[in-house]
Amino acid sequence: MSKEQAHISNVKGSTIGVILVLFILLVIVTAVFYVRPTEDDGPIGGLSTRTFSIYNNTSAYTLYATSVSSYATPISQPPDILYPNGGLNQYNVTASGSKNVTRRAPIVYDVRDEAGVSVGTLQFTLRVRRGGLGSVTATIVDVSTTAPINWSVSELILTLTNPILF
Repeated sequence: MSKEQAHISNVKGSTIGVILVLFILLVIVTAVFYVRPTEDDGPIGGLSTRTFSIYNNTSAYTLYATSVSSYATPISQPPDILYPNGGLNQYNVTASGSKNVTRRAPIVYDVRDEAGVSVGTLQFTLRVRRGGLGSVTATIVDVSTTAPINWSVSELILTLTNPILF
């Protein structure tokens, strides 16, 4: 009886070639599906901070912060007064590194005229949302006022202006 050897494949000694091909495929798949964090998103698992700006372009109204959420960190000086004619207050709001987190920071201002008399209030909410894939969105929502001022929101900026009189 002679011994015969059965071959499953015609390929001889190409195990290293198969491993090399699999490794190259792994590199390609990793490069295609890997999402690099942007500078805005902060480190993976870290904190995502956004800076919001409030501009007072009214000519006669000074705003005094009467309620600021603990989630909003003022970075302007003075932090609680928003002067007319181009005054600026800025706040940082941070969302934790966890995914699917929304941080809401409500703020209320008392609006006063040149004589220091209260003419109404302005309230709004600064919102930072960290999505499931680590994306971060930020916006100003729920803006309302009882004062005689106009407002507009553009991304992270709330601008206050004089009312238009006809």
